[in-house]
Amino acid sequence: MGDYASTTLTGCHSLRSLLLTSATITLEQFKLFVTHCPLLESILLTVNNNPPLLTMTNPKDTYALPLPHLTELHLFSANDNIGPFLDQISCPMLEKFVLAQNLEDGAHGTSWPHLGLFLGRSQPPLRYLDLASIPMALKDFLDSFKEVPSLKSLNLDDIAVPDELFRNLLLYPEPYQPLLPALQSLTVTRNPSAINGESLTALILSRWNCQCKPENPIGGISEHCRDCQSLQSLHIDGRDLRGTMHVTAIIEQGFNLVISGKTISAS
Repeated sequence: MGDYASTTLTGCHSLRSLLLTSATITLEQFKLFVTHCPLLESILLTVNNNPPLLTMTNPKDTYALPLPHLTELHLFSANDNIGPFLDQISCPMLEKFVLAQNLEDGAHGTSWPHLGLFLGRSQPPLRYLDLASIPMALKDFLDSFKEVPSLKSLNLDDIAVPDELFRNLLLYPEPYQPLLPALQSLTVTRNPSAINGESLTALILSRWNCQCKPENPIGGISEHCRDCQSLQSLHIDGRDLRGTMHVTAIIEQGFNLVISGKTISAS
């Protein structure tokens, strides 16, 4: 997609969904046609060896393009860091964000501040966050999560999640300001770092405060209320787990623990 396509799209004022794959388009061109599509609600962008989209030809241009109606954003990048692109946009109404990049070994780095800066700039009512192969340091996680207290679902795939993050996610009583207080579902898969079973146990127990009533007097909760604020499910890979998790009691009450695709029962 080049000048002709970007010029054509400037006439699509009612466009609500946009899909770009392997586009030969610069970031300036992207900004141009998105500016003329004020009603965009969903963007799926797949970049494959296209550095022009991920870098500015004018590095002094620090203007972040607002996408005021965007509620869903999917960004996928092969072989290129998509962080510089994220630095150029702002999405104040974003509810779902899926972000993945596939870099060569050794090119990942050890920190990725782009996500925290993007969320801090956007201040979105984010509910769903899915991250894959993003080199997040502990500070990056903390800086990002403090900006999205509305988050309900968090998926982390192929990311070295430090054990200290689980301790930072413990839900303490007031007057503390916890991270992700509304989190209901947590998935951690293909974690290069080992996951401590005791840390996960402490995290789950601190966040299990479900007040939903079971359908039957005896047995767990089969379906949670829409306004339930408790952590309801955890999905992890068994090969990443070190030690034992002691959560039998809350599994009996309705907590959903899935290890390597298998739902763990209380018995």
